[in-house]
Amino acid sequence: MCSSDLDRRLEARDFSSTTESYLKAIDNEMERRSQRTVGPARLALQRDQLLRRARWELGHGDATQAVTMLQEALSRQAQLGGDTAQSAKAWLLLGAAYNAMGEHLKAGQAYDRAAALRPYAAEIHLAAADAWLNANRPAFAVERAERGVRIADHSNAWFTLANALLREQLRVPAKNRSWTRFQQVIAKSVEKIDDGSLAQPYRAAMIQAQATAAPGDDASREKAAEILRAAEDKYATEPGFWSAAALTYEQIKLTADADRAIERMRKLPGSEANVTYVESQLLRARSEHEEA
Repeated sequence: MCSSDLDRRLEARDFSSTTESYLKAIDNEMERRSQRTVGPARLALQRDQLLRRARWELGHGDATQAVTMLQEALSRQAQLGGDTAQSAKAWLLLGAAYNAMGEHLKAGQAYDRAAALRPYAAEIHLAAADAWLNANRPAFAVERAERGVRIADHSNAWFTLANALLREQLRVPAKNRSWTRFQQVIAKSVEKIDDGSLAQPYRAAMIQAQATAAPGDDASREKAAEILRAAEDKYATEPGFWSAAALTYEQIKLTADADRAIERMRKLPGSEANVTYVESQLLRARSEHEEA
């Protein structure tokens, strides 16, 4: 198998023993040719194999090892000079590895480096937005997501921006909040919800409800509940829906609806562990609320 075929297998997330055997074959071939391959050619071969190995390690859950290999790959590229498509690939993988480790600030920085090298790749800007949002930097996330929607007009792009805008507004005092841009953006995501780009499409209803309930009065919460109940009709059989609904109902202080969502979860086969986890989250939220 040639290296390009192996690259395609790894990019397709084929982490089988067959793929591993091909990786080892390239390792062995590089070792055999080590005396004859020198200078820039050797650095390029090492860089490329480090990228393959990093993708392999990341696919098998070892993000720490992947980070080490990616840093080595970037070091080889620095010795070669300049940036290439492999540089962008390394930074993109580094962002994914840092995300897997919970190092979201570093992930955002890595994705930004990848985006600088591939400025027309919407998926990189959106990945950066998610990372910055997870790093609790919603303004940074909004900026990256705005770049994403200028390139990709699909539901996931608009949802990513809407989610960042929601978090940004929730950080400012209630009297200073403006929901106009959020409402425009979430409407775009919902309009395109059937394009298949947004995983777990019920999430659009969840953040709509959170924004609607943000004023904190009973009327706002009831409007938010209407959004969630409409989502129940549409997504009742969608995996993960009821756990997300329970947590969102609890977040907007509709505890009876949260408990009702838990009961719906109990009826799903194999849901015991998920019910236990969500119940623990609800109990913690209610305990914090009582203490406050």
